[in-house]
Amino acid sequence: MCLCAGPASGRAAGAGLELGAFIGDAASATRLARCTEAMTSNEQIAFFERQAEEAYGAMYDATSPSDAAARYSDAKEALYSAIGLANGLGQEETAKRLEARLREIKAVFRSQFS
Repeated sequence: MCLCAGPASGRAAGAGLELGAFIGDAASATRLARCTEAMTSNEQIAFFERQAEEAYGAMYDATSPSDAAARYSDAKEALYSAIGLANGLGQEETAKRLEARLREIKAVFRSQFS
């Protein structure tokens, strides 16, 4: 259920994304690829960053240690994607900011969930 809109809908690319639809779902890679194709690189970076933050928040709502670990993995994966895009675009400051956020999330998980 990808809610990202393409040019045919008349909505801006990436508008109306339901980030939760991509977290923890077996078919998420295909849906994610379709949605991000219509976005600019900067929109993709922002999308992955929002996805990471949503997964980070979901860690605290997890009902089991394995669920918390899965959300942690989702957050890391989304940030790695954003960092890769930023580096590929030569956006060093953005990549550094995202890397710092990744370190923070890792530290939080290790101190509170391990």
